[in-house]
Amino acid sequence: ATFTRYSLPWITFPARAAPDDPGHANAAFLLNAPLDIFADLEAHPEFASHLRRLHGLKQRTYPFLYGGAFSDGEGFELEASDVTKVLAKSYLEPCRSTVVVVNRGGQAEQAELRFPSAPEAATLTHYRLDGGASRAEPGVARVQFRLQAFDVSVLVLDGCGDSA
Repeated sequence: ATFTRYSLPWITFPARAAPDDPGHANAAFLLNAPLDIFADLEAHPEFASHLRRLHGLKQRTYPFLYGGAFSDGEGFELEASDVTKVLAKSYLEPCRSTVVVVNRGGQAEQAELRFPSAPEAATLTHYRLDGGASRAEPGVARVQFRLQAFDVSVLVLDGCGDSA
């Protein structure tokens, strides 16, 4: 039997952390779900480091996640080298689309994200798990990028002109 756990945006479902699977923590981030940690993080320093990076990314992007309405795939198109490992969900506002893209796998993957109905003057900002961020020239509504193993990116397309 197959069991699928789904996040409803108006109900909070915590996910249990799995120290041997950073991709599981990424999936929780994708769904904006809190992560319950019962493991001794001192015994799992690489996982603890991954959680610190996820926390840093959440600190930089939470206004876009909590301000938007959750959607499985509305407002964007994703192509990925492995669609079973690279997943994306969107958080939509009247003039802003935020897309979280995660790599649940242990190998690097390629991805291309497109915003087909983006306004011409919209700006696209790419927030990365490594702490970096980059902004594309206005009018760019497509980005190709490489997701490292267990990587996460948050892309914000702002058509309002007030992106952070």
